[in-house]
Order: sequence, then C-alpha cells, then structure tokens
Amino acid sequence: MIQKLQKQQRTLLWVCLIFVSFVYFISSAYITNSNDGSHFALTSAIVEKGTVEIAGYEEYVEGMDYALQGNRILSDRIPGTAFLAIPFFSIGHVFSFVHDNLSEIMVLFLPQLAGVLLVYLIFRLSFYFSKNFNVSLLSALLFAFTTLVWFESTHLFSHILSAVTAFGAAYLCVKLKKGDTGKIILVAALLGLSSIIEIQNILLVPAFLLYLFSRKKIDIKFWKDKGVMMGTLVFVAVYAILIGYNYVAFSEFTIKSNKYNPNFIEEQAFSSSLSGNPIKGLDHLFTNFSEMHFVTTWADGVRHNSPGYFILSPLLLISLVGFYFFSKQYSRETELFVYIILVISLIGAFHKTVITRHVFTMLPFLWFPIIFVLDKISHLDKRTRSVLLTGISIVAVY
Repeated sequence: MIQKLQKQQRTLLWVCLIFVSFVYFISSAYITNSNDGSHFALTSAIVEKGTVEIAGYEEYVEGMDYALQGNRILSDRIPGTAFLAIPFFSIGHVFSFVHDNLSEIMVLFLPQLAGVLLVYLIFRLSFYFSKNFNVSLLSALLFAFTTLVWFESTHLFSHILSAVTAFGAAYLCVKLKKGDTGKIILVAALLGLSSIIEIQNILLVPAFLLYLFSRKKIDIKFWKDKGVMMGTLVFVAVYAILIGYNYVAFSEFTIKSNKYNPNFIEEQAFSSSLSGNPIKGLDHLFTNFSEMHFVTTWADGVRHNSPGYFILSPLLLISLVGFYFFSKQYSRETELFVYIILVISLIGAFHKTVITRHVFTMLPFLWFPIIFVLDKISHLDKRTRSVLLTGISIVAVY
C-alpha cells in the first residue's frame, strides 16, 4: 500500500501545513503558568548554569510546580520536555541581544513543530489507509483546528510532545515491514522518548510489542531478530535518561519526580495519586455532564473545570462510528488504538485531580478513525455528500 503524492497535492499539503504552523505560532503567548514555567525553568538552569537545580528561576514555577529535596529546589516535571527544549532555548540564548525574552519565544517552536508534525502524521496515516488525498487532508485540517491539538501546540506543556511521539511510533509500526531494522530502532526511540515525557506512556510498550508480533512484523524468536535487540538497547538507553536525571536530581532511582512537590501530598505514591473515582473521572474527561454548568457556559470553565472531549470536539463522535469500519478492515490496528485510548483514559480517570489535558496523548488515536467515515461519505451521491459535509462543517465551526 505505497502511495505517492502528485506534485500539486504535495504543494497543497505544504501550504496547509505552513498555514497551520502560522496559526499556531500567532496563537502562542510566552510562558503561561507554572506548568510550562517548570519545564522552562529546568531548561534555563541546564543551559545557563549547567545544573538541574532551578534556584534563581523560581518565578517561573509560581510557588506551585516545583520539588524540594532538602535545601534544593527542582522542577517537579518529567524531564523529557525540558531536554527537548534545550536546542531551541540555546538558540535564543545565543541571540539574546536581539530580544530580551528570545529564549521564551524560541522554546515555543518545539510544541508548534510537534503539533504540525502530529497533523501531518494524521494525514499520512489517513492517506495510507484510504488512498484518498482529499478526505485525508480534510481529516488532518479538522484535527488541526477543531480539537485541543491547537491549544496544546501553543505552550510548552508535555502533552503535545507525548502525543506526537506515541502516534509517530504507531504510524511507523503500521508501515513497518519485517526485517526493517531502521524503523524498529526508530519506534523504540520514540517509545522511549514518549516514556520520559509522560511516565504513563511506558504502559503502551507491551501493546506495541503484541501488535508487532501478531502482525508478524518481528520474529517471535526475538533474540534472533537484530532489529528487536538493537531496538531494545535503544529503548533502554533513552529510558535511562529519566532514571539518570532523577538520580542526579533526587539522589535515588525514581521515575516520579512530582512526589517531592509539597503542594500535592497525594503525589507521593501512585496508590494515593490514582485514588480518584473512575466513573466520575471518565465523565469529566469526555463530557462533564456531572457539572453541566461548565458544559453550557464555557466562559466559566477555568483551570480544571472544563467540558469533556466530546463537548469540546463533537466531531469525535463521528470517530466513534469510524471505529466500526476500522475494526472491520484492520482489526489488529484497531486493538492497538483502543488499548492506548483505554489505558491513557483510565489512568486519567483514576487520578485524584482529573484534567482533560492529562489524557491528551490518546486524542490522535481517538480521532484517526474519522477517516473511514469521511471516505464513505466521499463515495456517496453528490446531493447526500453535500448535505453530510455541510453538517460536518457546521459542527466543526461549533
């Protein structure tokens, strides 16, 4: 199933991606709060002082998102985002004579590029399955502008980076041919990177392995498979960055740096952190009907009080229909996507503090099957197609 784009299609795709990038960039606004501030503080300390201690950068964490280890003040964030921001920060640091806050501006290119790349991956995987350029581009653009990917691409939070690495790994797995050592290594690197950006993503690794085995893309006798062995080494090497960082920062081999945050006592252990009500949590994540006021009055939805995904992006309901067609044609891929959605969503639902952005990683996997519905619509008669696409456009504007 190898498809190549025609010259005009490539041009149109690039124009659309540049437009998406432009919109994301002008929607950005420096460091916005203690969350991205904590990432930025760690990046600043590493580049400017060569240390993981964020003393001198406390203003960015706003007395909220930090960790204390004795007399040392540190970021309480998983370090992957801060590490990835280092090249962007460094450019701004070198050219700081141009603008006082140039480093703050430069690091915003990281989430913006990740967001545009995620939109591109939605297009590529959609085109891979549908072979339909127009509906694949439509799906990608709807994803870009009608979901939280727009918002998450405008600030230095971990979520867009987590999503693009996880979905990128899935894209490569789907296209992977047996014996392609290079792609296996890249999948391993992406999964390792995803796991040091958001720690729950390591739970996705078994599903990826099971998918690759079930599709016979890697040898069941994995110890004889060069790609698997090299991929394992790469994954371990990348994941070791998290363990190594936490040892340097906290003098222990831990993966949960926010357990040292004095503001959130429940984060000291997974058992207390994941002690919420999952039924209420799932409602909060996908509808929030239990707090109807925030569903009907979005202006009041500040901080954690926001409508759920199906309210924010009603087109996701069409994606649910798409899972039916997806499963009929590609059962193994459907199982992989459903597993990822369930694992990420349940962890978010069980969390003591339920926030929609905490499960953002599952969004591209939930959105993707809409391509099968759009493809079905594209083959209907002109009148029916026009009516349905008009309806989708109205919902999209909503």
